[in-house]
Amino acid sequence: MISATGFRGKRRKRYFKSMTRFIFFDLDDTLYDQLKPFRDALITVMPELERRGIVMERLFQKVRHYSDRLWDRYCEGKLTLAEVRSGRIIRAFEEFGVDVDETRALQIQADYEREQTRIRPFPELESCFSVLKSRGFHIGVITNGPVEHQLNKLKTLNLSGQFERDRVFVSDAIGIAKPNPELFRSVNERTGTSAEHCYHIGDSWINDIEASYRAGWHSIWLNNRERMPESGIQPWAVIQNHKELIDLLI
Repeated sequence: MISATGFRGKRRKRYFKSMTRFIFFDLDDTLYDQLKPFRDALITVMPELERRGIVMERLFQKVRHYSDRLWDRYCEGKLTLAEVRSGRIIRAFEEFGVDVDETRALQIQADYEREQTRIRPFPELESCFSVLKSRGFHIGVITNGPVEHQLNKLKTLNLSGQFERDRVFVSDAIGIAKPNPELFRSVNERTGTSAEHCYHIGDSWINDIEASYRAGWHSIWLNNRERMPESGIQPWAVIQNHKELIDLLI
């Protein structure tokens, strides 16, 4: 179900036609289903979890929650990337009463990375990009993470050719990471765009929605996991899949 808090009807159509529009996508869990490689890794390393009745999607959401919150400390140089990755797993499992030590957490992470070499894009993405480009939209990516790791995901997804290289922004290359809104302002500077003409689509409330909103962008929340908002801000729109994005914008 589409919910838009911005423009309505003919007024919105005139607004879209009056400018050059730039749409930047988050990568993880926005261009592909990030839960699948996580679930497959856990089934390999800890098959007993499903027998204990632990819902993988809830566990995955907790891992993402702690990943978002530990990322600032990584950017500040207070944690290594390995410490973020093991720490998010350890903390998430603690909430389910499961004791996971650092060795086991790193084993889960290693299997998770292996499964990420098999990821596939959401099925409606190709047609979504095609329609957007045919209607004059410029598309790009803004993602947190190590440069090579994130670019390899785009290659695995076979999406590298969809984006011009100077419109793919990885936090470690810029030195600023979401949820810092300065990342979005830096993208505006590097692309010669203005905030009011830019849209950011992502699944993370804090990293994608709050951050882009505070930078003055139009925030579109891909809420395909039925999460609850984590603050009182109003995203420009809420969608559940990429087909709804086309319905919203076109």
